[in-house]
Amino acid sequence: MHRTKKIALAGVGAVALVAPVVASGALAGATDGGSSPGKGSGGIVQLRVLSTDLAQQAAAAAFKACSAQGHRVTVSVVGRDGGVLALVRNEQAGVASIDSATGKAYASAGFRAPSGNLGEAARTNPGILQMPGFVVLRGGLPISSAGEVVGAIGVGGAPGGDLDEACAKVGVDQIAGRL
Repeated sequence: MHRTKKIALAGVGAVALVAPVVASGALAGATDGGSSPGKGSGGIVQLRVLSTDLAQQAAAAAFKACSAQGHRVTVSVVGRDGGVLALVRNEQAGVASIDSATGKAYASAGFRAPSGNLGEAARTNPGILQMPGFVVLRGGLPISSAGEVVGAIGVGGAPGGDLDEACAKVGVDQIAGRL
């Protein structure tokens, strides 16, 4: 059973709030008969959406991995649009780790790349640093389903971006077989 679901949004520039869904056929009429993701007909756009359930599982796995190493972190998982789906914070993690983890996930979802790669790109394109809410340090990774980014995970608070990123990878790996 897949935990991502294609949805259809009608109209140009339409905004929709989408509740998490499971593959139950509830939106069976919302597909375009098998064309590639994002390709619809008649002005319909199809999107894969990361479920809240999978977001929480990824966050929990990343949090557990960092906690087992003695790191006090915050883990944030966002959907493809950057909206927070899950957030877990160690009670002893610095409050700044909330913004750090969420900003890494947000940047990773927005650019569909690891947040650390964006930090590297900022050396030659400093405009990346001006993106509101983006944190371009290591620790954010995209989450993909069928080659399409459906969200991202960010970890903040470990004593180094490489450690944050390693915990984020544990979270992605935890749900990879169900995307």
